[in-house]
Amino acid sequence: MDWSSLLCRKRLREILDGRPSSSGDDHRTEFEKDYDRVIYSTPFRRLQDKAQVFPLESHDAVHTRLAHSMEVARVAKGLAQNVGKNVILEKEDIDEEVVQEIATIAEVCGLVHDFGNPPFGHAGEEAMRDWFRKKLLSNPDAEKFESNEFLGAGDLTALGRRLWNNGPQYLYDFLRFDGNAHTIRLLSRLQIVAHYRGLNLTAGTMAAALKYLPPSHEVKSPDNGENHPYEKPGYLASEERVVEKVRGEIGMDADYRNPITVLVEAADDIVNSLIDLEDALRKGELTWKEIGSEINDRMEEDENRHDQFKEIEKEAEDIVDSGDAELGRDKGEAYLRMFRTGAVKRHVDAVSNRFEEKYNIIMEGDYPYEILGKGKTSELAEACTDLKFDRVIPSRDVIKLEYMGRNVMQDLMNMFWEGAQEAPEPESDFNDKIYNLSSQNYRSVFENTGESFPDEYQRLQLVADQVCGMTDSYACQLHRELTNR
Repeated sequence: MDWSSLLCRKRLREILDGRPSSSGDDHRTEFEKDYDRVIYSTPFRRLQDKAQVFPLESHDAVHTRLAHSMEVARVAKGLAQNVGKNVILEKEDIDEEVVQEIATIAEVCGLVHDFGNPPFGHAGEEAMRDWFRKKLLSNPDAEKFESNEFLGAGDLTALGRRLWNNGPQYLYDFLRFDGNAHTIRLLSRLQIVAHYRGLNLTAGTMAAALKYLPPSHEVKSPDNGENHPYEKPGYLASEERVVEKVRGEIGMDADYRNPITVLVEAADDIVNSLIDLEDALRKGELTWKEIGSEINDRMEEDENRHDQFKEIEKEAEDIVDSGDAELGRDKGEAYLRMFRTGAVKRHVDAVSNRFEEKYNIIMEGDYPYEILGKGKTSELAEACTDLKFDRVIPSRDVIKLEYMGRNVMQDLMNMFWEGAQEAPEPESDFNDKIYNLSSQNYRSVFENTGESFPDEYQRLQLVADQVCGMTDSYACQLHRELTNR
C-alpha cells in the first residue's frame, strides 16, 4: 500500500451515492475540511460533558473526554509529523505537503476516537453490554459467549434467536457492543445535515478512524498481543457497506491496518498512561511522592528502563525547583506536569523509532501489535497504566459514580426500549411519547435507513444510538425527570 492510495480525498457521499461534494474555491485541503467538520459537530461538543475516568466531576481541571481527545489529537499530530519528516520522507518519494496531510488525518482521528463512547466512560459501555446480554441471552455463559462458540437455541431469548437467525453479526453487535464501532456509525450516518452520510468525511480519514478490523462475530481473543487488531469489533453490520466501499476505494483488504491508525492508537495510549494520574493527584487520590514511588517500584526489575524513569523524574523536579514561583501545595502537580512532558517526548521518540524499524511491515498492513508496547519506553507506559488501574480506577468516588451511572443507563435503556419496540407508530400513546423522546436525528435515521436490516436489529440500534448520544449530565437529568428520583 502506498501513501497516494491511503490519502484518498473522495468523500463518503460520492463513494456510496455517486454524488460528489462541491465547496467551490477553498484554500483548505480536503483533510483540513474534515477537521473543520469535526470540531463544529455536535458529537465533538458533547465530549465536554462525558467522563474520562471521573464521571460528573465538579473539579474544573479534571479531564473530560473533550480535553482527553484534544490532547490525543495533539500528540497524534506531533507523532505523525515526527514520523513523516524523519521516516517517511526518507523512505518515500513524496513531499512535505503529503506529510502535513498525514498529520492532519492523525489529528482528526485523535479528535473523533471517542465519539462513540456512551455516558459514564467505559462503565457506561459495560452497562450497555450487560443490558443487551440480559435481553438476548437466556443462559449468559460467559466462557462460551466470549470464545465464539455456537450459541444454541437454549442460550438465547426469543429476541436473541430472531437476530441470530438473520446472521451472527446482528446478535454480536449488541453482545459485544463497543464504542469504537459506534464511532464509525456516528461519523458515517447519525449526524444529519442535508443527507444520511453523517459528517461525509474523506475515505482517507474514515479508513484511518477504523481502529479495529473485524465485524463483531469474528473478534479474536488476545494472543500475546498478536491479535490486537482483532480484539474488538471494528464496525457494526449497519455500516458494513460503508467500510467495504471505503476499503475498496483505497485498495485495502479486510485485514489491512492503516499506518495512521497505528500512530493514533499510540498517541491515545501515551496520553492515557499519564493524564489519569494527573487527575488523581488534583483530586487528592495520590501525591507526587506516591506516584514516583509506585512507578519506581514497578520498574526496578529492569535496570536500563529504571534509569530511564529516574532520569525523567529528576529532570522534572530540577526544572520546577529551578523556577522562582512559590508553588506551595501545588508543587507536586507541577512536578507531575513536567514529568508528563518528559515522558511524552520519550514515548514519541520511541514510537517513531519503532515505526522506522517496522516500516515495511506497517505499510503492508501486517503489524499486529500496539506499537507503544514494543518500543523502548514500553515499561514506563505499562508502569503508569498499572498504577492507574491499581489506585485510580478502584477509588471510592469512581466506584460510587460508576454504579450510579450503570443504573441510570439501564433504566433509560428499558424506557427507550418500550418506545422502540413498536416504533415508528406505537400502538399506545405512552410508547409513542417515549419514542418521541428520542433524538429527531436518530428517529429519522431509524425511519429512513434505505437498507434492509432485521426489524429487531434496527429497534435495538435505535436504543443504542439514543443512549450513546447522551452526555453524563443529560442522562442523569432525564433519568430524574422520568423516574422522579
